[in-house]
Amino acid sequence: MTIAALDFDGVLCHSARELAHTGWHAAAEFWPGRFTGLPPDSFIRRFVALRPVIETGYQSILLAALIADDVPAARIFDTFDTLCVDLVLQVGATLEHLIASFGRTRDAAIASDPNGWLALHDFYDGTLALLSTLAAAADPVYIVSTRQRRFITRLLEYRQVVMPEDCVFGLDDGSKESILGMLLNRHRGSAPRMVFVEDRLSTLERLRTNSEFDDCRFFLADWGYVTPADRQQAAGSATIELLSLERFVDGSFLADGL
Repeated sequence: MTIAALDFDGVLCHSARELAHTGWHAAAEFWPGRFTGLPPDSFIRRFVALRPVIETGYQSILLAALIADDVPAARIFDTFDTLCVDLVLQVGATLEHLIASFGRTRDAAIASDPNGWLALHDFYDGTLALLSTLAAAADPVYIVSTRQRRFITRLLEYRQVVMPEDCVFGLDDGSKESILGMLLNRHRGSAPRMVFVEDRLSTLERLRTNSEFDDCRFFLADWGYVTPADRQQAAGSATIELLSLERFVDGSFLADGL
């Protein structure tokens, strides 16, 4: 048995425009008067270019503030985590507050203009067809994401992709490490092999140091929200493989070398 575990944003779904809109509107709660109306095109362009720094959706609120403050891109790429800590302290927010605000803002956008919200999302060419094929196959496929599960489910339903409820995991279900470990245990009696496709190199690097995943194969999605430095590092790695969109959508990555 081969378990296919796939990240959502940056692997299946190209959602940077939606994150930009949600981050902009949610930031208005923390910086009143600074984020009014619709985000300008110049903001959207900068946000999309800086999207690789975001690991979890609520961080788009903080990225919006950094862009509004005109913080240079190089500084954001180099010190994003530190800048985020400083901003959270500045506004006196908690992680739970940021996550809740981000979710409420998304829910409000969906409620007021569901088609408009859905239209802000694109899926990479061929990924929905692959997901449908894998979901209908004998071996299990899972989505393991830091996006809240209800939003993933809504997007899949809109695109008419059917996946069982217990095959979609999001931010509300725990860390990616804990979810992947649970999935291995779920299928332990079948001597499973797991492949995990992710667009965040730091996540894959954390996983490869965990002996629980010694028999897993890790792929960095070359088409996702990755930086040139990420690609270069993965290309020279013995344990993380750089995966092209072509190999992903034709499914060959599941068989090669297993």
